[in-house]
Amino acid sequence: MRKLVKTAAFAAAAMLVIQASAGTWHENFEGGLDDWEAFTDPQGADDPTQAVWEKRREMGNGIVTGEVHGPTLISTLRLRPPNVDTNQWTNYTVQARARMDSRIQDGELAVFGFSLYDHWDAVTHQSCLVRVQQGLSEVRFYTPNDFGVYRWLRAFEDRVWYDISATVETDAETGKDRITFQIDDDDPLIVDWPASIGSGGVGLMIGRGVFSFDEVLIEGESIPTGGKGPLSVSSTGKTAQVWANLKR
Repeated sequence: MRKLVKTAAFAAAAMLVIQASAGTWHENFEGGLDDWEAFTDPQGADDPTQAVWEKRREMGNGIVTGEVHGPTLISTLRLRPPNVDTNQWTNYTVQARARMDSRIQDGELAVFGFSLYDHWDAVTHQSCLVRVQQGLSEVRFYTPNDFGVYRWLRAFEDRVWYDISATVETDAETGKDRITFQIDDDDPLIVDWPASIGSGGVGLMIGRGVFSFDEVLIEGESIPTGGKGPLSVSSTGKTAQVWANLKR
């Protein structure tokens, strides 16, 4: 695993975790996947045989790896903790380290990223995806009544870890949402959505390849403190040293 230098985005997030009273859900995949559920969407039909998600160890660290077998499929590892209603989550920030391990074949458009504000009783969702093949990153929205894509250029490499983050904030006066999507310490992509997206849970999304994720962190006023990472043990007393000791 390539050693990463902490980016400005993750350093800033660490300070937010330390100072804010909001809940923090942290998953470093050292434990099991009992809080997570895989959902594979081949053109709208759930077919779990076409994708595999598994927790594994790499150089002594726990990570989760997802593999999609079909070129038209999208698979999401959804966070679904028992007795937690993630459909009510709103105004949160999601961060993770993500890596593309391989593609189904050269020329295929491999994607990875987040599913945000997702309702588990419907296929429709709003997503933040990273388009690797074409050197594009994008925020892509799916709602029952609308669809939109916002892009900016970015080159990606295989077998390299990237810090990715997405924040959804609702303006209290207008009720409209703003999405901020960032990769490493690049300038963020900021999208002012023309309405309210709503609320919902978080998932790790992949398509057309094999991908790995680590150090998933979700923070916000509506987020309960939980998960299996060191930051979820207590909502108080977090220090910068915890972040300094996170896996590279």
